[in-house]
Amino acid sequence: MQYKQLINDTLKDRPYIATIIAVIIVALIGIVFVSFNVEARDIQVATRYSSFGDANYYKDKWYSLYEFPLLFAAIAVGHSMLMLKFRALERRNFGVLFGLGTIIVLIIGIVYAMNIINQIAFI
Repeated sequence: MQYKQLINDTLKDRPYIATIIAVIIVALIGIVFVSFNVEARDIQVATRYSSFGDANYYKDKWYSLYEFPLLFAAIAVGHSMLMLKFRALERRNFGVLFGLGTIIVLIIGIVYAMNIINQIAFI
């Protein structure tokens, strides 16, 4: 299937496009929320938690918290492209299900990132 034909067919499928747009909107919401809640600090902040190892909280520079918005952008772009690929392979239903799963993953990621930034990062 040619790219132009794929784009035209996808644009005619409103539920499919709505799912792709919803993925992008949820990712943008996550990028905005997380980006505006990161504060510049002179101290190192907790960026990762693990129950394994000597320390439970691993510390790094404050700007490493900007990895979360980059992750949200990568997920949105990559999964939207995968959804187009599923459409090209005539797997429309799986593409919609994949998009809904992506939205759930992004929401969990936003909650996780906000929890790290607001409660754990500045201990």
